[in-house]
Amino acid sequence: MSAQSQPAAQRLPQFELLRVLCMFGIVVNHFFTYGLDIYGLNGSAFTVPADGFLDAALWGVLEGTKLLSLVSVNCFVLITGYFLTYTTDFRLKGIFRVWMQTVFYGLVVYLLMVAAGLEVFSLQQAVRFFFPVATNRYWFITTYIALMAVVPFLSRMVSGIDRRTYGILLAVGFVLCFQYPFGEMFVDPQQLVLFIYLFLVGGYIRRFASLPCLSRTRCAILSMCLFLAMMAVAVVKNLMDAHEPFLIYAMGYTSLVLPFSICLFFMIARAGCPVFISRVLPAVSPYVLAVYLIHSHPHFQNWMWHAIGQSVTSFPLTLMPLLCLAWSALIFVPCIAVERVRHLFSGGKF
Repeated sequence: MSAQSQPAAQRLPQFELLRVLCMFGIVVNHFFTYGLDIYGLNGSAFTVPADGFLDAALWGVLEGTKLLSLVSVNCFVLITGYFLTYTTDFRLKGIFRVWMQTVFYGLVVYLLMVAAGLEVFSLQQAVRFFFPVATNRYWFITTYIALMAVVPFLSRMVSGIDRRTYGILLAVGFVLCFQYPFGEMFVDPQQLVLFIYLFLVGGYIRRFASLPCLSRTRCAILSMCLFLAMMAVAVVKNLMDAHEPFLIYAMGYTSLVLPFSICLFFMIARAGCPVFISRVLPAVSPYVLAVYLIHSHPHFQNWMWHAIGQSVTSFPLTLMPLLCLAWSALIFVPCIAVERVRHLFSGGKF
């Protein structure tokens, strides 16, 4: 059977694991952005002293964790491309499920905050949660639904081209999407162009089980080089901006994060998953979207991250990597539990 006519793939444990890690990585990313306030959105930005080897090592661990978390959004979309590349029908049911889940958590979390006295009820605000796409309350959901709407057209487009032409399409797309020199021009602020490109990359890996000009070994070497390059960029930025102590730097999804995400995804796609982990995944993976919808709620997240940011200041700086993972887990696990209960009571209808 040819790659082009291959039927849709079944759920594979390595992708279910990646889906879970992606959502956990999004929470970690938000811990740095809003919990530690690395951009100084609410005052002075979080910094790490640069006085010696131990301080430099601590900064390296935190910076590396932040950079690794940045691949989460890209890899989540790559998974979608991998599994939906053969889909030529409109997934209205899938879009409806995402929309209903978004409305549910948007409205329920808002009403709970009103009941707790953390928000003043506004009928206008409540109504806005019924239109999450039009109001763009969650940028990722808005763009993801838009991507789902064009999936049938993208799948039909690539189904009629050969491997070489598809590879050229990805090469041209990479040039246009990569941050320099064209990415900032062609990739819209909502990231839809980037999502479409990532969908096509995921589809290529699904159809041809490879990346153009890259074996799995080369991909691993390139991943390491890209990660070291990203770390080097962060160091150079601190030195050029004369920051002492050091700041934690982030990068855009179209920067070096883009090829790094693709390489990591390709390696995971060709890897296996330990049996004991694969047995746990069905209890977690189907419910991860709720983690994003709850912890990124436009009214809840500011209150939550402010409280977390205040709490971590009472701990020694050396514990910050552990606090990052601990707080992320404390957000992730309850959100999964809530979604499992909601799914049980709704009978899985939405």
